[in-house]
Amino acid sequence: MKILSAETNLGSATNVSNAPVVRLFNSGTDNILVTRKDYNAVVVGSFMVPSGEVVYAEKYFTDTLEGGADVKATKTAYSSMMSFVSSGSSGPTYTYSVSASSVDEGGNWTTTVTTTNVDDNTTLYWSLSGTNITSADFSSGALTGSGTISNNTFNFSHTVAEDTLTEGTETVTIKLFTDSGRNTQVGNTVTVTLNDTSLTPTYTATVSHNSRDEGDSFTTTMTTTNVANSTELWWELSGTGIAAGDFSSGALTGSGTISSNTFNFSHTIANDNTTEGAETLNIKFYSDSGRSTQVGSTVTCTINDTSLTPPYYSNEFSAGDGMQVSGGTSAMSPFELDGNFTIECFFRITTSSFPSTHRNLFNRWSDQGYQFQTHIRPATQSNRFRMQTWVGFNDATTTDDNTIILNYWHHYALVRNNNIVKMYIDGVDKTSGGWTVTQNFNNNSNEEFRIGFRKDTSAYDFIGNISDVRYTVGQAIYTSNFSRPTAPLTTTSQGANESHVKFLAMQSSTVTATTKLPGGTTYETGEGQTAPDISTDNPF
Repeated sequence: MKILSAETNLGSATNVSNAPVVRLFNSGTDNILVTRKDYNAVVVGSFMVPSGEVVYAEKYFTDTLEGGADVKATKTAYSSMMSFVSSGSSGPTYTYSVSASSVDEGGNWTTTVTTTNVDDNTTLYWSLSGTNITSADFSSGALTGSGTISNNTFNFSHTVAEDTLTEGTETVTIKLFTDSGRNTQVGNTVTVTLNDTSLTPTYTATVSHNSRDEGDSFTTTMTTTNVANSTELWWELSGTGIAAGDFSSGALTGSGTISSNTFNFSHTIANDNTTEGAETLNIKFYSDSGRSTQVGSTVTCTINDTSLTPPYYSNEFSAGDGMQVSGGTSAMSPFELDGNFTIECFFRITTSSFPSTHRNLFNRWSDQGYQFQTHIRPATQSNRFRMQTWVGFNDATTTDDNTIILNYWHHYALVRNNNIVKMYIDGVDKTSGGWTVTQNFNNNSNEEFRIGFRKDTSAYDFIGNISDVRYTVGQAIYTSNFSRPTAPLTTTSQGANESHVKFLAMQSSTVTATTKLPGGTTYETGEGQTAPDISTDNPF
């Protein structure tokens, strides 16, 4: 055999250098049907080039051949030893076609086999294959089967399974064979694209309370999207020191079944006498009973140890309650804020009912003017609030919306350092670097330091718990973000200079008890107010 031209492919119609004799090699993995047309583009016939094989064909020099890019063709010299493939219409032909070349999940298509010169009742065998293609991809129709020729045709159908698995686009390859062992392919290979229209499931876990005391209960809820009803999920509670004995009801592990995209379960924390300290509870969900594949994010709940020894206390404020430090001009002089200062406390809001403006945490206010006023204001999110502080007239700053959480103990510090005033919530600067206040507060020296109320109205009374109020003059205890205190404040904790701490109270089982109070001043119930109750609820 003598090659007379460069190799070309039959991806498009070509006369292969006007060759009357052509050598064709199929470099692909599928049998390829080659169509022969005359110079008027009229089909003369067709023939099959098996995968990986070479065939020789005769044609008129102007005839074209077309089959696919995997078929490589060259002009070849004639040899009497050659065996030529027939491209006439006398031999059998096998053609595949599909009703749709691209199908979404839940959709279907029909494959039709068309033959010529194939006897009726001839059985042909078909197969479906492809990367990651399995029988589970179809709700009807198998991966293999057979059909019997009748009037030169037969067909079969498949329906794509509609599931929630995200698999990506897949390609199904369909082939036809003359033998049940599927060794001898005939006809062309066709493909169908399966489009993955399944939606990715989502899993969102929430807990009814971020912090709970011993004896309290909480509920955990799993909310899903694109997860079928009756799907079972497994949950687990864990954490350092967390054990089954920490709960009077509810286990450490369990499962739930999705119904209308949700399910929930509850726990009650055991109220014991063991001093364990605060513990962090982690709640996780899994898609398998072995709990190896987590779904959704981990949610947490802080368990507050109310069995602390010695016991710690807070003052529980209701409408009409308030406390104050008073004593007249000379007695109140240690409270003058003419430089650096730190005023701080722990607090917890226990109501979402707010007046139109605010609820006072503490202040020094007078009819002529006021030194400072810190209060809680409503925010845009349910059960969340923002904190605002006024320093002097018309000079205020406010934290971001939703900074303060209902029923959660926060630490708050109002600090001036070199004329820069900042508000720290749980150790984090919430005033974006603070604001400049050059004013010194020495013009209202007899003004009371009030906690939980404002002198001129009872409409803005604080409702909730306050503990560990510390008033420090001449020292900025916090100058950058810090770790929230985890124990009751003292006159020296967090680096406080005892000589600068002027007032420390709300740490005792007695309302008027103080840890530090300048001589000549009195710590008493506020003007027109009643004393708050003592509570064992505390931030520690």
